[in-house]
Amino acid sequence: MKINGDHELNIEQLKVSDVLVLRLYGEFDYDTSQDFRKFTGSLPQPELSKVVINFSGIEWLDSSALSVLTAFLLMVRRLSGRIFFSNLSERTKEVLRLSNLIMLVATAESEAAALSRLTQ
Repeated sequence: MKINGDHELNIEQLKVSDVLVLRLYGEFDYDTSQDFRKFTGSLPQPELSKVVINFSGIEWLDSSALSVLTAFLLMVRRLSGRIFFSNLSERTKEVLRLSNLIMLVATAESEAAALSRLTQ
């Protein structure tokens, strides 16, 4: 799925075993965050039991992105699901640290590591 505004966020959605993987590419900011919220809000609830968000392609992340990521994290948890953020750049880790969001979500160095932990 391609989300356009002044900036662009591409979301590649796939299932690996029983895990929903969302691979993000581009800029995750004010222009794309509400479309991400609509996209994640339209996902079937049963698919939200195990989720990996792969940030390897994220070039930019701002406070609007943090807001929708927090809302998505809460939605997954409300459904008793588990979620991992993977492939975080140092810059993205710092943004998540400053917002304390990193304290609320499990992280993994790679998508493969997150999948391994979710399928154990």
